[in-house]
Amino acid sequence: FSKLESAGLVHPFIFNLYLALGVWASSCAVLPFMGLLGHPPAVVPLGALAGALFVGASSLSFVACANVGLSTAQGVWGGAAILVAFLWGTLGPTPVGLPVVSLPLSLL
Repeated sequence: FSKLESAGLVHPFIFNLYLALGVWASSCAVLPFMGLLGHPPAVVPLGALAGALFVGASSLSFVACANVGLSTAQGVWGGAAILVAFLWGTLGPTPVGLPVVSLPLSLL
């Protein structure tokens, strides 16, 4: 985005604020329909923590792109996401984590 003339006018943290407000607004737009799905709207502390982690991760992704470039940053956080997902799926708590059936296929 830095190649666009207008993209240089917005600071990355302000853009991150716009991103977080967009996520919040789209979540609020879904709230009236939650009752139709049988799930009443509720504020969950872990949901607030997940939102705070999302805002932190997205703001740090802008910093990473500015410092090391998009391709390197994407490779690092993509690899980290794969590693965390694998470890959470194998070593996570009982409802989430399952024992590894085939280690070679898991590593493939």
